[in-house]
Amino acid sequence: MRERRDVNWAKAIRDCIRRIIDEPIIPMTIENLICSLRDSDEWEMLLCLYLKAWLLSPQYVARNLDIIYPGRAGETVGKLDLMLKEHGLDLSLNGSSGGRSLRDLVNEGLLMHGIYDKFEAD
Repeated sequence: MRERRDVNWAKAIRDCIRRIIDEPIIPMTIENLICSLRDSDEWEMLLCLYLKAWLLSPQYVARNLDIIYPGRAGETVGKLDLMLKEHGLDLSLNGSSGGRSLRDLVNEGLLMHGIYDKFEAD
């Protein structure tokens, strides 16, 4: 630890502990977030969540959102990032829970709750 003074060890340890403690509830947290957005007719936010789960680059997410919702991509991404942060989820959906990636959990939740069907219909 002395050799790696560039690392904030207290934060690294806190993040690790938080990740372990939160693991069992992460799938339920993602499901609740998706249901909440669906029930509130927040389709723009759901599309942003979908794009975050599929696209690795934040620039591609913003570019795709800007095509569909001109001029609102930054606001949508920022609002979703705030929601993800409030729920204790990694903003880029990196990481895993129970051996499954967050991206896979998000995609399964979107599929399970009929979000993909709505996107296809639109």
